[in-house]
Amino acid sequence: MEQEDFSQRLEAHSPVRLPGREVLPRAAVAVVVSFADAHRGPCVLLIKRARRAGDPWSGDMACPGGLVKTDDADARETALRELCEETGLCRTDLRYVARLSDIPTRTHRRLSPMVVTPFVFFLQSRVSTSLSAEAAERHWVALSYLADPANRGTMLWRFAGLTFTLPCYESGDRRIWGLTLILLDELLDLYLARTPGLPDYFRRLLHPVNLRRKE
Repeated sequence: MEQEDFSQRLEAHSPVRLPGREVLPRAAVAVVVSFADAHRGPCVLLIKRARRAGDPWSGDMACPGGLVKTDDADARETALRELCEETGLCRTDLRYVARLSDIPTRTHRRLSPMVVTPFVFFLQSRVSTSLSAEAAERHWVALSYLADPANRGTMLWRFAGLTFTLPCYESGDRRIWGLTLILLDELLDLYLARTPGLPDYFRRLLHPVNLRRKE
């Protein structure tokens, strides 16, 4: 019943679609939720990206995904393609449920805008994964863990000579923050039967950010 209720809330959700996304660089990520662990409850698949020179997000925890290519039918196909390439999970293992809100970000090599769209899939059965060279680790993170405020901390983020305090989850050298945390917060709202609206969308984007000091 939990899976059915969660699915209905996701399907009824009205995600934000950013205007102009058709003319901007786009990326898509797959948010894979598994209900196979009866003890932990629903878990979301995250990978730790392999460290690569010149990649500002290498080493981060993230949902599988990547840039939309011209031969992809649409952004959802991009998410599925990248998921299969990075983890070995393919469409036959999954049921598509819904999309989440577009997230504005920047491209890897310059400060030009880009739009990322998350797509939620439910894993139909317990399957093994095989990581590509782009992913250093795989982790199933329980939504109940993410929903517990005691597990949420803060981090310092330095950008353009300024230091900001941002929310995060951190365990050893694994940190969930930024864009991944934004989309997980929307997923959590729906999992906890909250109905996120437009004000919640901007609240997630702002995170609440606190400027600490100028360097």
